[in-house]
Amino acid sequence: MNFAFHIDGFYCNASIAGNRFQGNKCRTGCVTLSGTEKQAEISDNEFLENSGRYIVEMYMNSHAPYTQWVEASVSLNNFKRNFRPAGNLFIYFINIRIIHRVHKNKIKKNKEK
Repeated sequence: MNFAFHIDGFYCNASIAGNRFQGNKCRTGCVTLSGTEKQAEISDNEFLENSGRYIVEMYMNSHAPYTQWVEASVSLNNFKRNFRPAGNLFIYFINIRIIHRVHKNKIKKNKEK
């Protein structure tokens, strides 16, 4: 279990873009944003041949007291040949867990070429 990229805690602006996450063995997941809501963008990344219970998770369990609207997006990422470690019962590529209402949620199915 050699890798985890986790942004947790109070509000922040984060941009995770143009990276390659490849060949990581993760105890839980590869990329996690959690805690207070984050103004975040996760885009144009490659997630190749990683193992873990999930690949990307956004788990916002509270909101910043001074903000009205916070937007986060996950777009144009490439997921290939990721897998679950032996003994894990499930895997998901992207998981979004929040305690507040989602105003906009668009998930597009990838088209096979």
